[in-house]
Parts: sequence; structure tokens; C-alpha cells
Amino acid sequence: MNAQIESSAIAPEAPAARSDAERRRGSRAASVGEWLAATRDAVQMLGLSAALWMLYVPHHVVLRSLGPRWGMVWVRCAANMHWLLTFVGAQRSARGAIAAMRPYFECRDSVSQILRRHLLLKHECFARVRVYSLHAADGRESDMQWHCGPESTAALPTGERQRGLVIVGFHFNFFQTFAAGLAKFFPGEDLVQLRYRTSRCVESATSPIVQLALKKAMEADRRAGANVFYIDDVEAIIQLYRLLRHKGAVAVTADGGAAGEFVDVPFFDGTLRVPSGWAKLAAGTKSDVLLICDKELSANSREGLFYNHVACRENTDEAAYRAIAQAIRVLEDRIKEEPWGWHPWQRLRVDVGADGVRRYSLKQYGFDEGTRLQKQARKPEPQTLDASAADRHSCSTAAGQTVERRIAVVANSLPPYRVQLHEELVNSYPQIELWSLTTHSNAYRRWGGLQPPKAIRHVEFGQGEPTNEQPLMRYSLREWRKAGRIIRWLKEQRIDAVLVQGCGDMGRMRIIRWCKANGVECFLTGDFNICSDHHHAPKRWLKRLVYQRAVQWSSGLMPCGQHGLALLHRYGGQAKPAFMFPFAPDVRLFSDPSTESIEAARARFALDPARRRIVYSARLMNAKRPDLAVRAFVEIAGLRPDWDLVMIGDGPLRHEVQALVPGHWKSRVIWTGFLNSVDELAGLYAQCDILLLPSDHEPWGVVVVEAAAAGLAIVASDKVGAAPELVHHGINGAVFKAGDLRLLKESLLAVTAPEHCDAYKKESARIFRNWSRENDAATNFGKALRIAINDQAAAAKRVEETTSACVDDDRRKICVTS
Repeated sequence: MNAQIESSAIAPEAPAARSDAERRRGSRAASVGEWLAATRDAVQMLGLSAALWMLYVPHHVVLRSLGPRWGMVWVRCAANMHWLLTFVGAQRSARGAIAAMRPYFECRDSVSQILRRHLLLKHECFARVRVYSLHAADGRESDMQWHCGPESTAALPTGERQRGLVIVGFHFNFFQTFAAGLAKFFPGEDLVQLRYRTSRCVESATSPIVQLALKKAMEADRRAGANVFYIDDVEAIIQLYRLLRHKGAVAVTADGGAAGEFVDVPFFDGTLRVPSGWAKLAAGTKSDVLLICDKELSANSREGLFYNHVACRENTDEAAYRAIAQAIRVLEDRIKEEPWGWHPWQRLRVDVGADGVRRYSLKQYGFDEGTRLQKQARKPEPQTLDASAADRHSCSTAAGQTVERRIAVVANSLPPYRVQLHEELVNSYPQIELWSLTTHSNAYRRWGGLQPPKAIRHVEFGQGEPTNEQPLMRYSLREWRKAGRIIRWLKEQRIDAVLVQGCGDMGRMRIIRWCKANGVECFLTGDFNICSDHHHAPKRWLKRLVYQRAVQWSSGLMPCGQHGLALLHRYGGQAKPAFMFPFAPDVRLFSDPSTESIEAARARFALDPARRRIVYSARLMNAKRPDLAVRAFVEIAGLRPDWDLVMIGDGPLRHEVQALVPGHWKSRVIWTGFLNSVDELAGLYAQCDILLLPSDHEPWGVVVVEAAAAGLAIVASDKVGAAPELVHHGINGAVFKAGDLRLLKESLLAVTAPEHCDAYKKESARIFRNWSRENDAATNFGKALRIAINDQAAAAKRVEETTSACVDDDRRKICVTS
């Protein structure tokens, strides 16, 4: 009995003893790991310092001994030698960063060419600023001369300022010359350059070469006569506030790496962590903000670029975030144009989060990543959701109603009609958690001000990558890697159903295949069109291979219309469940446009209410055939004297197509350019009678849906994806063979005949009503995913509203009711 008691009392102590031993072993292992890591860092620092001493000090001595004239020749030689070393490992970080960002650049230079120009610029900048001080613009022949472009002159403040001025620059091109160069544009001003923690960096830098470099930078500031303000403590900040409140001017960089507070703002395909202090400084002192940058005119001449569109007057985090985001957008545009001009490529670091967002930051001399950030980066109102935002959205959904399913829609971009569709899905099915993933940005930079609402949970994986690059073979690796980020995100968010728009690139095929392998429902959506399925042998074989597997791996098909369904059936989709999922705008705006939008369009384009109009609404590019539209109208204009042509859209063919209009018909052709506002577009449609879409290639054609909702007669080519559904030949318009000018002329003459046009317009409203009742995207979405639509009565009312076509009598439109 006693033995049993003793054994039972001792037994529980054994696991504790074992756990103590394990903790001791773990502690020893951690200590060894820390020692190895510290040793590795010390060796790396020693090697780097030795290499920099061997390069930096002799280079500096040679430059001082050669003088400015021959020193600049030596600089170019040294830069080229440095560039050759990049092929054996030098500047590895810079090369990798440039290679990763190259798809966003507007120049056609290779990575090596960009890196060479980058190194030439940095070496020249070092010599001019740090060694010779050839940037004071005092009239010497070798000085850097500054000019101001005519477009930038208006941004410069004139007269006596009433507030302080924060001049915000970037580490771009000859950014070190700003203080000297700005003196030319601000005569009499005592400009102050801000340096954050520079002296403290010198004291705490672990590397002697970093100490030397920073000391030389401070000496260069003194030689240049620059009034430099070193921000190292609270007292310095107080003095700075006093300076600005007394209408002083200070210059600071917006993309620095050392600061007390940081914020993550949109930057290419992710976010960039940058200081937020300058924006809060401007807000706290009610100062004006002037952005500055520069570009090369010649070897010794630079053009200053000035921007005054940024303001930060409210002392809130949101106002600071908006100002900083606008400033970094200017930097992003400059990098796209001159990528070699951005200095911090070597210090650029990237971390891909669990949400797929790439977060960039700049490593700063004298600080490691752990100590230089005193606060967590703030992102008050991001354009794309981060992980914390995802949690907030998930909680809000779960708080209101139990989440039945988590569904992701993978699309290339979010134009207005897709945003409207996703909002409709969210409103119809509050029990689901819908995520809108985009893989690219709009190819033509349209709808620049459109911000997706929070309700559709937008996550962007390809900011800055145009959609027209998606199917190109040379971007296959990029799309494959992007799909990997999306898949990781799908796993972490526990998504159980995915709608994938298209299957024509490696990335989408990888996502579809992953869904099949992991039991995640995957539906193929998109504007497929069998009319464009005519390819030569190699491409035809490859497309068959890809599409057959995509259809086989999918759970169901959700094309826009009959042409798309026919294409997917061709590649083995006959046995798959199919649900029509058409792209459509907010048709209520077109069926019942506001009086204000109608009057605004009439006034803006000087439209005579007594005349009738044919409207072309598409981008002016070869596939849309705007030339065919203009040629056909010119040939029938004499027979239809009361008709005009309205050309909505813009594009590369605009000047060429405008030249097709003879001088005596120019007053009858109205060119509107691209219309960014849907309300404005609906107001213009309300004053037209016929939509003309003569495309040689048109996968779907949202404009056809818009025109039908507006009650217009429609003339479209047989390649238009929406034509089988919404254009009934001889009933509400005409369908002609693509590219046939003679048939197009005959179709226009038939539809514009007085006895036909109004009848065709009435039929368009009826056809649209019937089609939308049977092909409602929200209803079919629920059928495909087996979820019940919320509030059947409200849904029926919504369908009825979207299928009505009402037009005022003074615009020759008739109200059609159910």
C-alpha cells in the first residue's frame, strides 16, 4: 500500500523532470543558434567593411587627386567596371529588385542596361555631391544647371507666402542637389534640408565604413553651404515646428528609410513602407506641400519637376496617409519612366504577406530592421486589404449572420460593371463571404478614380500589370508565381469555392488544378466566344490542350452567353453543369437615366434634340473597327440628312479615324473621348437611337447590354458575343458579317428607316426584359453554388427593376412595363 502510494506520488514528477531537461537542451540549442547567427553576421560585416574600405577610400582619394575634369572621366570608367562586376555577384540585391519590377517600367531597356545606367548615375552623383560639390549652380562650366519646365512653373508659389512650405523630394536622380537647385527658384529663401537621425546613425553605426560614409555626407552638406537641420531629439522637432509656423521652408525626402513612424502606401504590386513624419509636420503647422523631382536634359543640365496637388491640412492619420500615398504615386510614375534614376534599389527589401500583398521597405544605414521601426506601420485606408483588414471583414460578416460559404472571384481587373455585379452578389447573399481577387490592372488606365467598395473585399495581386499582358507567353513565369501567392491566400482564408475568369494563362491553370486536387469547387467564368476560335495549327493544338484540361478540372461552367457556352462545349464541357453569368452594368442607370445626366450630356456636347443619332461606344482600336463605323456613316450621310454619328471612346486610332470624315460632314460627327462617368454615358445614350458595334473581335460586349437596357436599336457584327442574346435581326436591329462594309451600309439604312427605327427600339426593351429575367447573374450564381437568395420578394423586385426600359416621350422613348 505504501509502495503504491509512493509510486503514485512520484510518478507525476517524471514528466516535469523530463520537461525541465528538454527546456535546458532547447535553451542550449537556442544559445548555440544565436552564437552562430551572431558569428555569421560579424563575418559578413567584416567582409563588407573590408571590401568597402578597399573600394571607397581609394576611389575617394583618386577622385580628389584627379580633380573635377578628369575625375568625371574616371567616374564613368569606375561605374562601368562596377557594372561588369554585377555579372559575378556584385549589386545582387539591386539586380534582383530591378528584375522583379521590370514589367512595370515603360522603357524597353534590359535589366543589365537599366543597372548600368543606374550605376553611372550613382557614381556621378557621388562624385559631384560628395567629392567636388559640383551642384551649387554658381556658374562654373562643370556645375549642374537647373531649369524649370513650363508645366511646372505654375506649381511654384508666387508672392509672399502666408504659410510654411514643406518641399518633398525623393531619392531620385540628383536628389542631393535639391537644396542648391531650389535656391534658383526660391531666391531669398533660407531653405532648410532635414536629416533624420543622421548624427545618431554616425554614433551607433556598427560598421566603420558606414560611419565614414555618413561623416562624408555631412561634410558635403557643409561644403555646399546647405542649411541642414538634423532631427535627433524632441527639442529639434520643436524648433522645426517654430520655423514652419514663421513661414519657413524645409526640404525632406518622402522615400527615406530612417524615421520614427512609418506608413504602408500602395506601390506598384504591393505597398512601400515610408516615413509619415513630413505629412504630419505639414498638417501640424498648416504648411503647404510642394513635390519636387528632376529629369536629365543633358550631361550638366537637369529639369526640375514641381507638383502642388498634395495637401495635408487635417491633423489625422487618414489625411497623412492620403498625402503620402499621392506623393509616392508621383515617385512610382517617375520610376516607370526612368527606373535607373531611383537610388535605393540596393536597399529595397520585400516581404510577401499571407494575404498575397508584397510589402516593400528600405534598409537604412546605421539601423537594423528591428530597431529602426519605433512603431508598427499604419495603413488607415488601404486600397487593397491586408490580413488585419481581412480579419475585420470576416468578423463583421460573422457578427451579422453565420457565414455559410467563403467564395473568391478571381478576375483580371475590376471595371465598373464588375464592381456592380460583385456588389449585387454581396447584397443578394449576405450569408456568404465574397472576396474579389484581381490579378492585373486595367490595360488602358481607364476608370482611374474608381475605388472598389469594402463590401466586395478587394485583394489586388498584380497592381501595375496591364491586363493585355496576361495571355502573353513571355509573362508565363510571372503568372505562375502569382498563382502561387493566390493559392497560399486561398488556403489561409479557407476558401471553399472559386470562380476563375478565363483559363488562358499558366497562373489560372495552376489555380484551377489546385482547386481540383484539393476538393475546392471551381467554376469557369468569363467572356468566352467561339467566333474567335480560329487559330493556326500550333496555337490551335496548344489551346485545345489547355482548354480541355481546364474544363475537365472545373466543377461547372458560367459563361456570359451562348457563344461562350458553345466554345466550352467544343472542348468537352457538354457534361458539365452550366449557368449563364453575363457581365452587365447597373442597367437601372440606362433604363431610367436621371434628368440631370441627360441635360448635362446635352449641354456638354451641344446636342440638338430634333436630330437622331447613331452611337459608337468602344475603344478606338483595330479590333473594334471604328474606321468601318465612320466609313459606313459617311456613305449613308447624304441619304439620312437628319442623322448624326456620336463616337464615344478614345484610343490609338483616333486621329486616323477622324481623318476619314470629309470636311462637309465633320459637323455631323461628334467625338466625346472616353467617358469615365457611367451617369454621363447613360445621359448620352438617352439622346441616341441606334448603337453601332462593328467589331472584328468582341468576346462579350457590355455596351450591347447598356444599349438594350436604354431601349436603343442595335447594329452589331456577327462576332459580338452578346449579339445572339440581345440583337435579333430584323426585330430590334441587324447583325452583319464582320468587316463587310456593304452589308453594314445596308443594315444602317434599314434600321434608320423612319418606319423601322422606333419599332426596333420598342423591341429592344422587350428583348432585354425577357433575357435578363432568364439570365440574371445573381440568381444563377446562387443556383451554381447551391445557396438561397436572400429575401425572394426583394430579389424579384430587383429583377423587375433591372428589366424595365423607360424613356421619356421627348426623347422618342416608350415605357415598357411587365
